[in-house]
Amino acid sequence: MAVYTKVSETELNSFLQGYNLGTDYQLQGLMGGTENTTYRISYTGQNGADSENYILTLFEQGDHSDLGYFVALLTQLRDKGLTTVAAPLANNQGEYLHTLSDKPTLLFPCLTGTHPEQPNIEQAKAIGNWLAQMHVTAQNFDLHKPNLRTIDWMKRVAPDLLPLLDEMDQQLMQREISHFADLLEECPNLPEGILHGDLFRDNTFYQGDKLSGVIDFYNGCNGHLLYDLSVVLNDWSCQDGHEPDLELQQA
Repeated sequence: MAVYTKVSETELNSFLQGYNLGTDYQLQGLMGGTENTTYRISYTGQNGADSENYILTLFEQGDHSDLGYFVALLTQLRDKGLTTVAAPLANNQGEYLHTLSDKPTLLFPCLTGTHPEQPNIEQAKAIGNWLAQMHVTAQNFDLHKPNLRTIDWMKRVAPDLLPLLDEMDQQLMQREISHFADLLEECPNLPEGILHGDLFRDNTFYQGDKLSGVIDFYNGCNGHLLYDLSVVLNDWSCQDGHEPDLELQQA
């Protein structure tokens, strides 16, 4: 999350009226991202009670034509009961996608919780269960978006990355790409479906050990389901970012 584009008060107020939201709000730019502009819109009731928070995202990069895919996917997952998904909100006219400051824009509910810095067993179980539910819930999703991070992509970008690595990491990259290519030849019929595509810890929210939300489906696509599982295993079950934790992997 970050702020690259400013939104005028007049334009924002007009936008919010389409959601029956008032103009007595606090607007806070959220830092820390690299791709899109993100604001938190906060409403506070009397004596600080009954607060409502929303996330406003202006899309800066990428293929904006893909946004229809993400809107359709997220709303289907939500409507089929996967309530931990941060699906975009429609205005009074039933419209999801808008334009603010000449940027494609979506409004989301603001999820509660924190990112797990060092996942425990219960949190690992929760994300594993969620991933399985997401894959099953999305089985009948009609739209298609190919996975751009294929083995061909890896082979294409590797020559640009290798000079930036030390000798040990160069060997590791070349060995892993070769290993991955061999596995795909040995297992040509791996299960495929809809992927989250970016299920790292900082795209999840927890309240204690309970998963309260999942965000950032912008790398979502069709591909091998094993891709999602690999991301989770690498990011969620390694000690100090290197050594695998077998208990977390099994969870």
